[in-house]
Amino acid sequence: MRPLLLKLQAFGPYAKTEVIDFTVLENRNMFVISGKTGAGKTTIFDGISFAIYGKASGEDRAGTDLRSHFAESDLATEVSLQFQLRDKTYLIWRAPQQEKPKKSGEGSTTIGAKAELYEITNEGKVLLAGNVRDTDEKIKQIIGLDANQFKQILMIPQGDFKKLLVSESKDKEQILQKLFHTQIYKKIEEKLKEDATVLKRSEEQVQFEMQSLMSDIVWLEKEAVVPEEQSQHPESVLDALGKDIEIRKETLLNLQSQLKTIEDQDKRLQTELIQAKELLGKFAERDKLKQEKVSLDQQKEEITICKQTIEQAQKANLLDKQEQSYLRIGRRVKETKAIVENLRQQEADLVTKIASLQETYNEELGKAKEREDATTKVFNLQELRNDVLSFESFSKEVHDAEAKSKECHQKRINLENKQEAEAQRLSILQTQLACAQKAAVAFSDITREQEKNDTARKMLNDYKASLQKQVKLKNDLNIEKQSLQHAEKLVEQEKEKLALLEKSMLHFHASLLASELEEGKPCAVCGSTSHPKPASQTDNGASQEELEEQKEKLAAAEKQKDSAVQKHYQLQVQFEHINAELDKQKQVIVASLEQFSDELLNEEADKLEEKSRQLHVQMNELAEQKQQLPLLEKQINESKSAIEQLRLGLKEAKKTEDNWRERYIQLNTKLETMHTRLPEQLRTVQAFEQALQHAVTARDRLQQLLETKQKNLYTAQQEETKVKSALETNGKTLQSLESELNEERALFKAEMEKQGFLHYNLYVAAKKTELEIQDYKTRIERYETEYQRVQHLLANLEYTLKDKDAPNIQLIEEQIAELAGKLKKQRDEMNEQTMYAKQNENIAGKLSELLVKQKGILEKYEQIGHLYEMAKGQNRYRITFERFVLAAFLNDILLEANERLRKMTGGRYELLRKNDPTRKNVQSGLELTVFDQYTGMERHVKTLSGGESFKASLALALGLAAVVQNNAGGISLETMFIDEGFGTLDPESLDQAIEALLEIQSNGRLVGIISHVPELKERIDANLEVISTQTGSTTRFHLN
Repeated sequence: MRPLLLKLQAFGPYAKTEVIDFTVLENRNMFVISGKTGAGKTTIFDGISFAIYGKASGEDRAGTDLRSHFAESDLATEVSLQFQLRDKTYLIWRAPQQEKPKKSGEGSTTIGAKAELYEITNEGKVLLAGNVRDTDEKIKQIIGLDANQFKQILMIPQGDFKKLLVSESKDKEQILQKLFHTQIYKKIEEKLKEDATVLKRSEEQVQFEMQSLMSDIVWLEKEAVVPEEQSQHPESVLDALGKDIEIRKETLLNLQSQLKTIEDQDKRLQTELIQAKELLGKFAERDKLKQEKVSLDQQKEEITICKQTIEQAQKANLLDKQEQSYLRIGRRVKETKAIVENLRQQEADLVTKIASLQETYNEELGKAKEREDATTKVFNLQELRNDVLSFESFSKEVHDAEAKSKECHQKRINLENKQEAEAQRLSILQTQLACAQKAAVAFSDITREQEKNDTARKMLNDYKASLQKQVKLKNDLNIEKQSLQHAEKLVEQEKEKLALLEKSMLHFHASLLASELEEGKPCAVCGSTSHPKPASQTDNGASQEELEEQKEKLAAAEKQKDSAVQKHYQLQVQFEHINAELDKQKQVIVASLEQFSDELLNEEADKLEEKSRQLHVQMNELAEQKQQLPLLEKQINESKSAIEQLRLGLKEAKKTEDNWRERYIQLNTKLETMHTRLPEQLRTVQAFEQALQHAVTARDRLQQLLETKQKNLYTAQQEETKVKSALETNGKTLQSLESELNEERALFKAEMEKQGFLHYNLYVAAKKTELEIQDYKTRIERYETEYQRVQHLLANLEYTLKDKDAPNIQLIEEQIAELAGKLKKQRDEMNEQTMYAKQNENIAGKLSELLVKQKGILEKYEQIGHLYEMAKGQNRYRITFERFVLAAFLNDILLEANERLRKMTGGRYELLRKNDPTRKNVQSGLELTVFDQYTGMERHVKTLSGGESFKASLALALGLAAVVQNNAGGISLETMFIDEGFGTLDPESLDQAIEALLEIQSNGRLVGIISHVPELKERIDANLEVISTQTGSTTRFHLN
């Protein structure tokens, strides 16, 4: 990542928009940032870090605290950074959460954090992310590092320069993983673990299945085939199970033989039982047949009667034809008599009816004059039809003309009323318009007065806020002053303690040398053989560890003091700025308000507030009236237009009314002359049509009545003739039928006596239908057949059962039941042993398969499991596979770093990777130690002094960049920013550090350094100066 353009707005000490263009460096790859304490040097790094990650470079500065105190309240705090990475150019913009003054009224509104990320191409900007969350995710993908890793590798903030150096193995692992993409090795570990786990679980599953199978074995003689100590070993159990299966097969053969014997006995008894039941059935059947024969003997008399009944019925049937002929003639005689009686009654009725109809017809013939009058009336009405139609049409025209005249008159009256009402409305609107115009003038005057009053109020409120800010800054300044004095005192105390420890240490070393001095022998220090005042003996002195610990305490105290100085300076600048601001504000207020003083501030503010409230009420009232102006003007124009339209309409209405009145008078005169020609009841078409219809109906009714009565008389006379003819014919037929009936009666009586029936009742009783006769015959045949069957079967059974006794079935069934119990028990045992035999054979087959499967799994697990144990850290190095690879990369980094560290320390120090196989923690292996050539001993990097730690950290960072560059990793380390640290170096170490930094320029890396050390500004030809003023800071590049 290489920065191109940084913009800071209302950020830290930068009050307005500050633009830092890194492209002016051109081919220069190193620059120093200089300026006074508190000017805003570190803020540049904060800006870069905040733009990328939304966090400042230091942990003690949050994004919401970076708002500039110098900036105007309406100027938003925001940062943008344009940078280049892997031949692509990006622009990122961020604004932290901040308070923004409300547009109207007092108070402020909280604006949430925002962020946007673009890629800049030849076609323009392409949006990659439009909110904070998406921007954070996208920038991590692009940079490849999170904020903490960025600060350890690319941007080393003030006080944090040795974090990477002294970080734990776990922290270094996360950084190196991203730099060298070693996640693949972690995945190999996880894959080995997964495969080993699967194999282990598979083997355990097989073991479980084998134990489950062995528990399902049903042994016949377990103790005889498998010892107790081998009962859980699958191989031993499998061998024993084979023996048990063979023993069970022999047992099954014995059981099968016993079962065969019992089944034979059962078959013999079942046969005996069947034969006994058949014999017992024959005895029962013989008894049943005897009972049936007795019942049939009892039915003989009834059958004889049935035969006699059939004989009598057959005789009666011979007389049936003669009887039917007699009855048929009798029915015809009866029917003919009824017809003759009916015709005689009809003849009498018709004689009476004809006499009545003749009388009615004669009466109707006498109404000839009435029919002639009705015809004449119809003719006269038809002659008036045309006159009636003309009268009604003319009457309608007169009525329409009268209605239209009245309608036009009413329309004229309505228009006159509307014209008068609209004129009154226009007058009211013109009055309201005049009032609204006056209100508009008054509203403008009060608005100007309100603006003037608001300006005065704002000045007083701003002045009050500044006074409160002054008081707060004064209190904060006093507190920071006390903190600074305490920090300075602490530094002095720590310096005194360090001096005492150094003195103690020197005195102890001197006493050791003095104890070895001998008179006449040269001193190992000065070479003198005379020792007049040797150092006094002391028991002990300060150790090197105590001395280093005190140095760290002193460094911490100095850091605390520097922080206190910077905070005190910032507060002092702000306090002076607020005092100047108060003076300016007071001058403006005094120029606007008479007799102003700080004591009258609240009173004046209350007066202005009350005045503002009153003016606001007046403005609201006048604004309502003023808002009516456009509407009133529009309504007045509309009213004038409406009045003109009404005037024209009224003129036209008067003209129309006069025309219709004149037409009505003319038509009504003509109508009066027509009244004398037509009767009043016929002056409408409807009345005329009704009268004509009534006349036609009366004429037609009289004519139709005459014709109907004439037709009725003729019809009755025709019916009388027909009835007389029918009466004569039917009388002759009746005489013939009565003679024939007497003849048939005599023949039937003679034939009935011949067949043996003395009277008619005996004949009727003997009569049977063919179906009844057939039923009697069927009954007789069935009886005779059944009698022969029973007699034949009974004779056969008597012969079969001769000399035989009934068998004892209960005894046979008891024997069968007893044998069935034995048979069931034998079969159950046979089935049980067969089932166990099959079950054990299946178990033996499955157990054999599982043993083969287990062997294969164990062979695979022996390889995979061993690899997994090695990869997870169970090896002589006690580190995981991925960490082993990371350690190899770290060794490469240390080779590059030590090359630079030896130059910066004159060959004294060398960084080493701590390797302690005795430790059981497999997550170690990336911690660092330092080898001191002076002592020949290895120690932890945390024991280095401040300057030594800085040189070691710088060397490590440069070595890391070189190795990443050589490995073409996915992380780009084109830039490095260093905040302070050079002040802890002596001149010689400073020269060595600068030389090391200058060497990396050939690789094109950009290095930015914040430092107060003058030698850096002299040696580095690009200087970004931060200039601090009372209104905020600015920057400027100086290029030599």
